[in-house]
Amino acid sequence: MRDKERGVVWEETIIMLPSNVKYVFLSATIGNPGQFAMWITKLRKQPCNVVYTDYRPVPLEHYLCPAGGEGLFLVVDDKGKFHDDNFNKALQTLGEGGPVGLDRKKKNLSQGSDLSKIIKTIM
Repeated sequence: MRDKERGVVWEETIIMLPSNVKYVFLSATIGNPGQFAMWITKLRKQPCNVVYTDYRPVPLEHYLCPAGGEGLFLVVDDKGKFHDDNFNKALQTLGEGGPVGLDRKKKNLSQGSDLSKIIKTIM
């Protein structure tokens, strides 16, 4: 809804829905579901309820993959714990490589790109 290009399309789609449509399902990326529900209530002249859960079927983890590095570094685990040691290792990897120049790019292409390393690690 907040996307400048797609948000307008979604708003127009919702506005033009026939009156017999009773459900709207949204992604978890909508940051203001209460305001959205009030907008729907005002627009459609019918009640709108927000059904919400904090349940996450797949734990969320955060990784860093430094360009030119040798893999992924888990920096926030599924419990929300920040791992200073892994974060510092990732930063150290960045510091060792320096800025990415033309020579470094050629080396990465011959040894496999960062993207291919990420894919192999994930697999």
